[in-house]
Amino acid sequence: MTSDFATRQRGKAEHIAVHGVFPVSIWGRPETSDFLIHEIGEPVPGGEIRGRCLPLLAVVGIVDGRPQTALETELPGATIQTLADLYVRHVVTKIEASFGLKTPSGDAVEWLKRLYQMPGEA
Repeated sequence: MTSDFATRQRGKAEHIAVHGVFPVSIWGRPETSDFLIHEIGEPVPGGEIRGRCLPLLAVVGIVDGRPQTALETELPGATIQTLADLYVRHVVTKIEASFGLKTPSGDAVEWLKRLYQMPGEA
């Protein structure tokens, strides 16, 4: 029998996949930090998912200007934060690519990180 949580999340996942901007499914094993982001609408890399034994963790997208997440199962807060970080990096990469931008690298990035680091942060 399917739990109420799973039923609600499945409906939410379908809504994100159909109406979302940058919709993705995130597969992975948080305990080993092994994750795969699959863009919904692209062929599913089934062989890679099976080969790495990655379970589905979430469907994520932006719906009506707001980030939305449908979890496959309840996850700890730290794992949800990791999924959010992965998704944001994915979206930034997609936006940069659409505008022909490159992600800055080298000394300039390190300098900017130090510039914006709050006092007391390591």
